[in-house]
Amino acid sequence: MQLLRTSIWALGIVLLILIGLYVYSLNFNGPEWLKDISLNVGTEVLGILLTVWLIDSVFKRNELNESERITNIAISQLRLPLRKHISMLLGMYKGALLSPPANPPLTLRDLFGPNYIAELTFFDFSKPAPILNIQPIDWFNYLHNEVEQFKSSLSLTIEKYAAFLDSETVELLESLMASSLLGPLSQARAVPPIDRQQNFNRQYNLLSGNNISELINQHTDLIEKIVELSNQKLPDDKKICLSAEDWRNDVAPQFGSARL
Repeated sequence: MQLLRTSIWALGIVLLILIGLYVYSLNFNGPEWLKDISLNVGTEVLGILLTVWLIDSVFKRNELNESERITNIAISQLRLPLRKHISMLLGMYKGALLSPPANPPLTLRDLFGPNYIAELTFFDFSKPAPILNIQPIDWFNYLHNEVEQFKSSLSLTIEKYAAFLDSETVELLESLMASSLLGPLSQARAVPPIDRQQNFNRQYNLLSGNNISELINQHTDLIEKIVELSNQKLPDDKKICLSAEDWRNDVAPQFGSARL
């Protein structure tokens, strides 16, 4: 591709020189042979230039089509990790709520409103997590597992497809992977063992700190942006969105199951 584009520039320069020689021979009574050569060679160079330009255009179109195809594959592969992560964030909210909301949010903007942060201050990491397992686990370990899987999916997408994704999408993915909220959610499981060693008793509503609300806002804002970009590429039946099913109380977690 680079060779073709270099050839176009070179041929263009040669053509301009030949046109200049032809104009000179016409206007300043230059030798007849100069006029003939510049006209004949210029015609040949113009034909070659048009051919190379058409070939380059075909390559460019194929390159764009291939890039678009691979971008769609990357977004498609990221869809399930994003949906799972949103389910985790929604599950934390459901577990912290005392009762179902009168009007369950059906958009991410509505879900991540002011009430989201307010209710998460009552979220108890030590309560049982919404997972079917032989040995039940608490939210500490559930969040660690989910966050690490999510970060791994983001990292894999960046490694495989960064060359084909636009800069805005890559920047969003990198910002999301480095989110200041993911670290505390994943590392929180280290808190209970330390408390036991020091014979320290406390409530585990770790999202009630003064600076946590800003971290939640930053993270959920990134989620909204990457979902919006993803939905532009995904077909209608694959778009990432909330549904009424997500708010059923018989779909884990139950309302209030993770509240202090």
